[in-house]
Amino acid sequence: QDWGIQFLRSVRRVNETTFWNAVNPQVNGFVNQFGLLKNLTDVQPPLRLSFSPYVSTGIRSTPENGGYRDEHIVNGGMDVKYGINESFTLDATLIPDFGQVVSDNFVNNLTPYEVRFNEYRPFFTEGTEIFNKSGLFYSRRIGAIPRGYFAINQLAKDDPNIEIIKNPARTQLYNGIKFSGRTEKKLGIGVFNAISAPMYATIKDKTTGEKANILTEPFANYNIIVLDQALKDRSYLTFTNTNVIRNGSYADANVTGLDFSLYDKNNKYNFRGYGHYSKVYGEESYDGYNTLLRVGKVSGKIRYSLQNLIRSRDYDPTDLGFLLRANQHTNSFAFSYN
Repeated sequence: QDWGIQFLRSVRRVNETTFWNAVNPQVNGFVNQFGLLKNLTDVQPPLRLSFSPYVSTGIRSTPENGGYRDEHIVNGGMDVKYGINESFTLDATLIPDFGQVVSDNFVNNLTPYEVRFNEYRPFFTEGTEIFNKSGLFYSRRIGAIPRGYFAINQLAKDDPNIEIIKNPARTQLYNGIKFSGRTEKKLGIGVFNAISAPMYATIKDKTTGEKANILTEPFANYNIIVLDQALKDRSYLTFTNTNVIRNGSYADANVTGLDFSLYDKNNKYNFRGYGHYSKVYGEESYDGYNTLLRVGKVSGKIRYSLQNLIRSRDYDPTDLGFLLRANQHTNSFAFSYN
């Protein structure tokens, strides 16, 4: 086997980075400038299998109407990682608990756009590069705040006779599975699935003492399939499909995308683009598209590019992806001297 390898050292006080194998700043790309470690023989991958069971308990205290509402929590589950061979890995999590993960900072958002938060949950950060390649996967959609959470709080605020007994602030996952790797012919394969539990809020009528359960988030199934073919000269062709299936009358969604990037053999010119199509199924079904074409010179002292971006008004990948705004048509030209 021949392995690409690189060593580097950064010295902050002089803003200097030194590489074992020279990296030319006039050449586009970094990994393609690695050195080679040749003629490795008898490399036998060991068994890669690990189980991580857990049991946790605690109290969640939520500020509410001038006081606090306490919730007793008991969780148990297990994470499994299995290396099927030297190229493919299967990760699974059963009834995951992400209570130990760092919380998000509070953001006072005065803009009309959604805030994109970082992902800190290990299951969604490890080995997910292939799922993120087309930009159609925003993992924070899975296990998010139930969509009816704020409506329950508003109901209690509008009607003093209503008392909230329970209103979960996050959606519990039943399980998550991801399978990914690359074949000898450089075809990357990624399959992702996660199932979330239906979430209910419990409210009480102070006058009659009657309790009622209200569905705040339906049972949902999240799926992603990715086929990523690596081509010569750092080029690639990627197919991605994401879909969300919800129980009952709640809307389902599907997004399909084809991405490509083509380099010439001298790594000077690049032609890339994508076409994404979204469809939302429900009482008011709608669909949309998102396309990009970009051509340019990517190496050398002088670089330039020409780009066209079109997003239709009803393009909506946000059931499992992220989008700041649709209804956009942009032409742009860039020029730089490096």
